[in-house]
Order: sequence, then structure tokens, then C-alpha cells
Amino acid sequence: MSEIKAATSAYHLYMKEKHAEVKASLEAKGQTADFGDVMRELSSRWKELGSDDADRVKFESLAAEDRARFERESAAKDLEVAEAQRAKRAERESLTTESRMRGRPKSEEPKPKAKAMGPPRQLSEEEKARRQERQDLKNKEKAERNARTQIAEAQHTSIKDEIAKQASARLQFLLKQSDIFQHFGVGKQATQAGEAKKEKGGASAEAKAGEVTSPGKRRREAGKGGGVAAAAAAATAAEEEEEEEEAPETTFLTKQPDCIKFGKMRHYQLEGLNWMIRLNDNGINGILADEMGLGKTLQSISVLAYMHEYKGVSGPHIILVPKSTLSNWLNELKRWCPALRPLRFHGTRASF
Repeated sequence: MSEIKAATSAYHLYMKEKHAEVKASLEAKGQTADFGDVMRELSSRWKELGSDDADRVKFESLAAEDRARFERESAAKDLEVAEAQRAKRAERESLTTESRMRGRPKSEEPKPKAKAMGPPRQLSEEEKARRQERQDLKNKEKAERNARTQIAEAQHTSIKDEIAKQASARLQFLLKQSDIFQHFGVGKQATQAGEAKKEKGGASAEAKAGEVTSPGKRRREAGKGGGVAAAAAAATAAEEEEEEEEAPETTFLTKQPDCIKFGKMRHYQLEGLNWMIRLNDNGINGILADEMGLGKTLQSISVLAYMHEYKGVSGPHIILVPKSTLSNWLNELKRWCPALRPLRFHGTRASF
């Protein structure tokens, strides 16, 4: 049976019949008569038709007849499909009955017994030699693989031990650094203790003007002399050393370096200088952070001046600054510490 045509609505039947008439009417009026205009006019006329209008009644009755036709054809189609399904089901049932009547399928038939195997074939001497050679080769390859595995494991263990050793060394270094941090204030305390001893008649040695060293260093210097005075000075230094529990040798400046020429450093700037000196003496990095305008540039320059005056290190030093402050740093270095010779190192990557 052919495909069933769907039912057509009353409006579509009206549109199909009146399309040519409406198009001719629009053209007669001098209006555009393209497809969109014709469809709009048809829709407008259909909406204007009343429920009892002859045209509407006509096309609705035609649509009802077409709908009845569609329902009849659909029912016949459904009946035909149902008959076909019943026929297929009956055919399957008959095939199933025939297969049961034929008996056991081939898959269930007994399989023929396998032929009995005869005695194993005797290998010749040459075949035995080749087989033994292959076996020896396999054993050799296996031994080489095991040896490579053992070497790799030994290397892995060695690397792990080395990593653990490095980690332990770093830990010990950090622990030593923590011990150093505990003695950052020793320099100033040593100065105060030395002044107190001096007031009582004790001897206090200074390495340079404004520089105070630890009791251990003073004791060694006092021991260079002779006589009762030297012995008393050495004993006093030994007592100080015991009181301060063998504090590490530090440097504490009571005045600014002589090569700082432009002005006098304030007390808090001098404290910042001593703090950075202690960091340098103990091999520790640090960050000098303070409010703007309190002289961080001067304190940084004074560290270089200290290195120049007390340590004899005139450079080279490298100062990394933003481009906007480059000229200011050059001017400050020339003004505060004329003993140092600043050199501007600036340019593009290609120029280097």
C-alpha cells in the first residue's frame, strides 16, 4: 500500500483554490503580487470570513471529508500491518517447531576423539646442541638484565643517599643560621658591657676608632703584652668572655665611617648600618625596609663606605636600581662617599 497522504486543513484548501484569483486581483490594482503579498492577502480574507459564510462552510466541509479519508486509509494501513505481523509470527513459530522436530543440533553432536599421540621423537645430537645453545643464550640475557637492574638500583640508592645528605646539610646550615640570629644583638651588648668595665677600672681594647670587638679578640690582644697589667687585662677579658658565653666576634660602630663626608648620620641610621654589618660578618642576606625619607640610600652607601674603610674592599660592588632612580643614586654616591667611584652600567641587551 502506498504512503498515506495527510489530511489537509480548510485554510490550505482555500489558499490553494483562491491563490490565482487573489494574485490577479492584486495585479489589477497595480500592487505588488509576489508570494508574500499574495499569502498576506489570502490570510486577511480568510480571517474576514464568518463562521456561516458560504466559502468557509464549503472549505471546512471539504477538510472534514479529507480528514475522514485519512482516517479510513490509516485504519486500513494499521490492519495491513497487523496482518503482516501475524504472518511473520506464525512463520517464526513454524520454524521453531521444525527445528525441534529435527532433533539435536550439530553443535551438540559428539566430537570425534583425538588421535592418540605416539612416543616423543628422539632428538639428534645436533638438535640437542642447538637447543642447549638457545637455552644458554636466554640464561645469559637474563643474567645481563639482572645485572643492569642491580646497577640501576644501586645508582638509584646512591642518588637517594646523596639527596638525603644534601638535605641534611641544608638543615644543619639553617640551624647554624638560627644560632647566628640569636647573637645579632651581641655587638651592642658587648659595647655596653665594655663601657661598664672601663668605668670600674677594667681595660677595654678597640680595634679602631669607633669599632668594638668581642671579648675573645680583646683577650688575645691583651695577651700579647707582658707583666702584671697584661695578665690583669687578659683575666678581665676572660671574665667578659665567660659572662657573654663566648659570643661570636662582631663589629659595632659608635660613629659613622670617616669617608662619609656630606653630613652626619642619625642614630637610627647608624643602627641600621651596624645591623647590616652584622649580617655581612655572619654571611647572611637581609632586606633593609623603612619608611620613605628615612635614609635607606645613605645606609646602603655607608655599608660600602665601611667595607672601603675598615675592610679595605673598594669594590667592585653592583647596585641594581630602577631606571628612574639611576641618576639619583649616582649623585648620592658622589655626595656622601667621594672615596668610591661609581660607574653607570646601563643600556639595551644588544649594546652588551
